[in-house]
Amino acid sequence: MVGTAGTGILIGAGTKSSVIQLLSEEWPLSSKEIHNQLCRKHSFSGSYQAVHKTLQELEKAGVLQKADSKYALSHAWAKQVSAFGKKLEQGLTGKTNGNGSTKTLVFDSFIGLGQFIINDFFNYTDSEGKGVVCLWNHAYPIAGMVTKQEHETLKELFSKGTNYSICYNETCLDKLTMDYLKGLGKSTSTGIPASTKTDTFIKGDYVMQVFFAPETEKEMRKIYSSIKTKQDIDMQKMFEFGSRKTQIKAALFQNAEFADSFREEARLVSEKYAKGEIVEKEFSSFIEFGRFLINDFFTEKSARDTVPCACLWKHAYPVVGASQEEHEKMKNLFSNPEHYAICESSTYLDNLTSEYTKKLGKKSVIGKKFSAKLDTFIEGDKILQVCRHKEFEEDLEKMYSEIVSEREFDMQKLLDFGSKTRTNKLKVKIFRNKELAESLMQEAKKLYEQAHQKAVAK
Repeated sequence: MVGTAGTGILIGAGTKSSVIQLLSEEWPLSSKEIHNQLCRKHSFSGSYQAVHKTLQELEKAGVLQKADSKYALSHAWAKQVSAFGKKLEQGLTGKTNGNGSTKTLVFDSFIGLGQFIINDFFNYTDSEGKGVVCLWNHAYPIAGMVTKQEHETLKELFSKGTNYSICYNETCLDKLTMDYLKGLGKSTSTGIPASTKTDTFIKGDYVMQVFFAPETEKEMRKIYSSIKTKQDIDMQKMFEFGSRKTQIKAALFQNAEFADSFREEARLVSEKYAKGEIVEKEFSSFIEFGRFLINDFFTEKSARDTVPCACLWKHAYPVVGASQEEHEKMKNLFSNPEHYAICESSTYLDNLTSEYTKKLGKKSVIGKKFSAKLDTFIEGDKILQVCRHKEFEEDLEKMYSEIVSEREFDMQKLLDFGSKTRTNKLKVKIFRNKELAESLMQEAKKLYEQAHQKAVAK
């Protein structure tokens, strides 16, 4: 629902939208004629009774008017919708600098949100042909949930210029959706964190950011995680979720600079993704980097789907500055039986950190040399390698060498070291290389098993 109850019907469930679209093109029509046209033009497979019920609901809501057993759109409702559209467009472009004030939209269902994006947002003005960008945590399932006309609309839209979709997660459903969009002409990338944590859509200079309630996000994660193969998709359950009444809010505004910034980010990510290299990042502190590993690089799917993971590091990073929520997330991540940590050094702090991660479920060993020259982290075929400046490296070595027992252990000093802002930043490179990832994972497993067998023998 957007704005008022009257205009909200525009982005309601699919059958209602199809009826409205049909009667905007041809009227008046009897209920039987509407059912026949829906089946012919909109690939509708529902019963006549379902259509009849929908017509009664639309008539009761004041959207349709009936005369001589035939239906047409209500003139009063059409005027209301027209006025709403003009008001929204004026509000978005009201300022002379082209950056309109933010509008808050409220949708009453997931399908309602999707239909607004396809039928309204994607039709906003883009005079320079900048294209469409989607940055999302989960790719919204489209195939099988849009009408034939909406499919053709998307196909025509994405065939023009360059359009990007960047998805943080890469579950089976995410990949299927992204493959569908790729087939329509979009440049797609999965398993990549964007700079924004909010689902963000860009068309020309317009930006829309979507906010879900926690319970809706939880249900979405459950649906995506339950689908391991294409055969697991239950369209009825997806429709039930999509049409269920829930409040979804979105912020909509026009800002060329903001939109272009996201577009450039998507372009660079897509180009690097196509080459196998995902992204390069810089961190100004050790704690900032640690949080990136916990909250971004390692994803929940690794524990959920038992994705092979490994940390190959010269020193085991002490867990400092982490929130209770981050501790719980680590516990979940390290519950993965395929999550290994191989530490080359064996200082007191390395051992302390290794024991802590063991308690959380991680398969950790210390004092084992590995082939990688840099600290390396792996999730599936995704690899992150760390490049520390010489000064940073020297400070790190000094800290680990000074802590030789519990007496020297000072949590405040560790926090100070971890949060210190450094001029020479810690840099990482993230890329995909299946062969290299598998080789390093085999090495990590072998080193762990050797150490484990020695410990058992003792």
